[in-house]
Amino acid sequence: VGVKRASSKTKAPDHAAVWADLKNQIGTEKTIPYSMKTAFALANAINHPKFGVGFVTNVASDRIEVAFPDGVRALVHSRP
Repeated sequence: VGVKRASSKTKAPDHAAVWADLKNQIGTEKTIPYSMKTAFALANAINHPKFGVGFVTNVASDRIEVAFPDGVRALVHSRP
């Protein structure tokens, strides 16, 4: 009767705080304009025409994950 159940909802990450932390670590002095033809590396600062400044947090052969203030997005890169 008095048993509390664990909530099935987990707290959503604070994307703006994560982005601000990455901004402090990486900086925005050398942002690279986003193009799907450009090859990006981990911790690159990029400037996307729609999403603004973001930071590469994961790199695969043809996709990158980029942290933006409103969330993490998967983007194409290294496309011939």
